[in-house]
Amino acid sequence: RQALDVLFNHPNVGPFVSQQLIRKLVTANPSPAYVQRVATVFNNNGSGVRGDLFAVTRAILTDIEARGGGLASNPSTFGKLREPVLRLTQMWRAFDASGAGGRFNYDNPQGAFIQAPLRAPSVFNFFRPDFAPTGAIANAGLVSPEFQVTDEASISTMINELNYLVGRYRSTANPQPNPSNVVFDFRSWETLAQNPPAMVDQLNLLLMSGQMPSAMRTELINYANQIPLSEGAAVRVSEVLYLLMTSPQYAVQR
Repeated sequence: RQALDVLFNHPNVGPFVSQQLIRKLVTANPSPAYVQRVATVFNNNGSGVRGDLFAVTRAILTDIEARGGGLASNPSTFGKLREPVLRLTQMWRAFDASGAGGRFNYDNPQGAFIQAPLRAPSVFNFFRPDFAPTGAIANAGLVSPEFQVTDEASISTMINELNYLVGRYRSTANPQPNPSNVVFDFRSWETLAQNPPAMVDQLNLLLMSGQMPSAMRTELINYANQIPLSEGAAVRVSEVLYLLMTSPQYAVQR
């Protein structure tokens, strides 16, 4: 206990923990000023408490850099690569995914998404916090830890699995025959699918925080219009969703 107290009160702990949490939640390469502002809250939450992670998380997410200042000042370096399994869980949440008896019967996520809860290969998680892929990122002195589990093989398996998953949905036109599968609920989207611009805008808000590039928006709308509603409104939703989820614009959280 004494050893932990000494470590906890070391002056380097606040900046270190703050930087790692910012990398996980907002951007892989936060500015020193951003780290300092968050570390100040770690050292003292305003009431004399050190290490208040609720206050630290609030400071991270409400900081000017997290709310758009970082992207505006550093558009080429701000952001982070989304972890593979977090892409899956975001999609599940966004479309009210469910399975039989409330269970998510999906027992091998690491097969396609490289990650699974409580199955990290080391105490350092699935990737090193200072990992930088060879090339432009490393040459610029930047890091992008999530790229350690991103390569040609993992991208291929993840895209194939996403294609399989988004094809399983629950809708008024196509009830899911196998209740043991984890399925998406597209019923509330069937009307929206009849208006591709509105559907794409809602997907943009839900999955990309309204940051979809205009060229990508146009491409998705045009693609949706090519899918006749006679094939089913939910098919139009799933096809557009698959394109969005496998795009590089979505892969980088900004």
